[in-house]
Amino acid sequence: MASPDHPDRTTRANAQGCRHTLAFTCVLAVSWAAAVFAVQEYTTASNYPLPLVDAVGSRVVRFCLDLAACGTVVFLLRGWSLYLTLLFNACGALVLIVYYEYFGRALTFTTISNHFGEGLGVLGFAADLIRWQSFSLIVLAVLLLGAAGRRAGLHPLTARRRVIVAASCAFGYMVLAGISTQKIDRIEKLGTFGTVDRIAMTNGYLLTWLGEWLYLDGEALLHKAMLAARLKSDQLTPIEGLVPLGGKVAVVQVESLDDSVVDFEIEHQVVMPFLRGLSKRAMRYRISAVHESGSCDSDFVMLMNLYPIGDVTPYVVPGFDFSQSLAAHAKRFGYRSVFLHGNDSSFFHRGTGIRSMGFDSVLFREELESQHRLSSSDWGVSDKDVFSVSSRLFNNGQQRALHFIITLTAHGPYHFLRPEERELFHSPTSKREHYLNSMRYVDSQLRSYIESLPKGTVVVLYGDHTSHVDYGQAADPGGRECVPFLIIKVGVDLTPLQRTRGRELATSGELTTLDAAGYVWSLFRSGATQ
Repeated sequence: MASPDHPDRTTRANAQGCRHTLAFTCVLAVSWAAAVFAVQEYTTASNYPLPLVDAVGSRVVRFCLDLAACGTVVFLLRGWSLYLTLLFNACGALVLIVYYEYFGRALTFTTISNHFGEGLGVLGFAADLIRWQSFSLIVLAVLLLGAAGRRAGLHPLTARRRVIVAASCAFGYMVLAGISTQKIDRIEKLGTFGTVDRIAMTNGYLLTWLGEWLYLDGEALLHKAMLAARLKSDQLTPIEGLVPLGGKVAVVQVESLDDSVVDFEIEHQVVMPFLRGLSKRAMRYRISAVHESGSCDSDFVMLMNLYPIGDVTPYVVPGFDFSQSLAAHAKRFGYRSVFLHGNDSSFFHRGTGIRSMGFDSVLFREELESQHRLSSSDWGVSDKDVFSVSSRLFNNGQQRALHFIITLTAHGPYHFLRPEERELFHSPTSKREHYLNSMRYVDSQLRSYIESLPKGTVVVLYGDHTSHVDYGQAADPGGRECVPFLIIKVGVDLTPLQRTRGRELATSGELTTLDAAGYVWSLFRSGATQ
């Protein structure tokens, strides 16, 4: 028996093991907090201009919050529950990184709650956007953290000790969270002028999302939407020649149409030969897409001639007045308007807003299937069928008509073509090949559609946003999403009418979708209509 003056070796080993476990658990908490902090730093407004003391202070506060949260979890959970939590956190980090790299801003709770269905619908495309560097770093972090967690569990602490430390971390988190959100960077600012990017710079994502849920209600969203709508830009109308409108006008928003792809060649073969040739007789501009919350921003801008809220799809803002739309504007000059889109009315919540704009006929997937007996895939009614409906209505309808069309088939992940529709690559193996096939398909459908329209029909065509696919095109120097904006008049060469042709304003990407919308709206005024 060991004497009282000499503790036995087992007791000493257990004590030493507990100290090692405590040390490894602390290392795990610090390492995990550092990884969380790095993801937050990358995906929030880290370059926001702040005085040095405020910039450093906000980061110190955020790291302390991260450390307290991670400490609570690593001391409270053990085994598989801890590993699964680490894995879930890693998946969340990937989502935040992919969203930031695609949209250039932080993911918001408002976006998650309102766009969750749309996110699931393009899950395959989102997976394609994950860069191997980001994925590798996340996997490495999970492995290292998992190894540290396993090492920390070799000599587990007593339940009482773990609960005490976890409770201390949780208490520290709540105290610091209260000070940070109510005194340092108040989350209530999210209901007025604060942005998630800026508030999360101090408070991290969890507390910022809580602030959205508490303060960014319908009234606050409407207030932000009205502030965004004050942003005006109409650089083209005062200086550009106005195209005389005939009786028929088609406005076509093309999914994922890059400006570069119109002239792009693959192995000496033009990807979009029809559109390239047509652009030489059209008024053509290289514009920056308005792309804040999704492709719905582009159609909102063109239909309302207003800048979108950005925090959420503009069609879900409670109380927003959609009555002063392009459809209502055209109706003043005798145009009957039709809206056509092959997807469901619930996608981006377009249905309620579009149906409040004064269109004489609204044809989403539901109406195209029930009224026009069109079949659809899981994704929706094909562009070919939607264009055929528009063509038939134009050729059989009244003298003055406006059609607003949103294409669908070329949406990411660009896998929606049938085998017989793949012209450039019959067995595509990469995102690049799928995208170029989709653009050739769009080109073929535009050829069939435009050639079927009566002579003198004006076609306004623009991309909703870029493809985010690297197919060998030159990058925009300013990092903008540059898409084409074309004014076409069937059977008429409009190039003599374009005063800005070849000038920097028309080719630099300085113009935006909002400038394009202002010009289109101006065409319907009596001075431009014949």
